[in-house]
Amino acid sequence: MFAEEPDDAMLAVRARTVLAGARHALLTLPGARVQGWTGLIDDGGEPVLLVGAGSPPTHAAAMVGTRGCRLDVPGTAGERLVLTGRLRTVPGSALQVARRLAGPGLTVEVPECADAELAAVALSVEGVLLCLPSTAEPGPRRGRSRRVRRLGNAAAAGPEPADGELGRAGEPRWPSAAGGRRVDLAAYALAEPDLIAAYAPDLIEHLNVAHAGQLRQLARHGVPVEPSSTEPAQARVSGSAQPAGPDLDPLASRANTDERAATRLGDPTDPTLVVGVAVGELDRLGLTLWQVGTDGADELRVTFTNPLTEPRSLGLELRRLLHGTA
Repeated sequence: MFAEEPDDAMLAVRARTVLAGARHALLTLPGARVQGWTGLIDDGGEPVLLVGAGSPPTHAAAMVGTRGCRLDVPGTAGERLVLTGRLRTVPGSALQVARRLAGPGLTVEVPECADAELAAVALSVEGVLLCLPSTAEPGPRRGRSRRVRRLGNAAAAGPEPADGELGRAGEPRWPSAAGGRRVDLAAYALAEPDLIAAYAPDLIEHLNVAHAGQLRQLARHGVPVEPSSTEPAQARVSGSAQPAGPDLDPLASRANTDERAATRLGDPTDPTLVVGVAVGELDRLGLTLWQVGTDGADELRVTFTNPLTEPRSLGLELRRLLHGTA
């Protein structure tokens, strides 16, 4: 979890994390104010954009000294990262660039374009602004698609425009840039992104889609989430849940709760008792599962043997839990 008021170093890490987890961004070119969504890959803090070979971004990249380009990057937690600088051409085809930058937890699919070849351009970052969401500003939700698609004469992975023209799409609900905080360029360059936080949405989606059977087995290692002391309701969703009454004996109440939970949850691998199991959250220390039964859903917490150090360590920790081996 990030602090509400991060210092300069934490602000730089969060900015790098937003960029590392992004798959698309809103590009604005100077002069004619050409604007549109483009596919994006993080290259050590510099965004690489996949655009049409004959599109305005490629022309801007070919013009030496063109400055004032702006890139608005939406974060998965509702952040808005604004990067400014100049575009430059990246050597190689878009497919070659995508393969070079792809890594653990990051898979980039470049489609075959029938009438326009994709090109890769990079933004040399000269200014960084990070806008954090308030509690009244819910962040955008990332869609399931991670594929880069053609939009007009550019490649885009953002929302579909209503009339098919580049730059006509509605913007996500993100915080205003007016209240953003400047990030020191040196701190931004030296910071390392939190790849677990950056890739968590993709990793969660992969687990839920491709490993439903293993998640049922993993639920056996889960512990029912304790209800918060400020929330009277239990960590269970059902149509008849009632607020818990006052606890006269906290230890006895917890023992009774654990016993009732163990009896109620049943065997997660039994389809007659459990409809399904899905990952809700993922962090370095573990993951949260939702076990859905015939009468409601229960929240479980699974703790890893060792904290995750990189996306590839997730598979190792899951194997340890499921099979007791490394």
